[in-house]
Amino acid sequence: MPIIASCGHTLSESEGMGISLAIKGQSKDGSRCIRYIVACQKCATRYRSDGQVLETKQDEYNYINHN
Repeated sequence: MPIIASCGHTLSESEGMGISLAIKGQSKDGSRCIRYIVACQKCATRYRSDGQVLETKQDEYNYINHN
């Protein structure tokens, strides 16, 4: 049975269970939130190059608190 990542792509055997990421998000009311997703390698690379990945807990804190 194939595994579908949060990005919507089917993961290959070499990708295993995918790459867990914390990315910048926005809630329905417009406030900042953190989305925890599992992405394929291609999408994880894209999220990183677009500056959307929050790499550390401090990055997450700063993003939520607009620092």
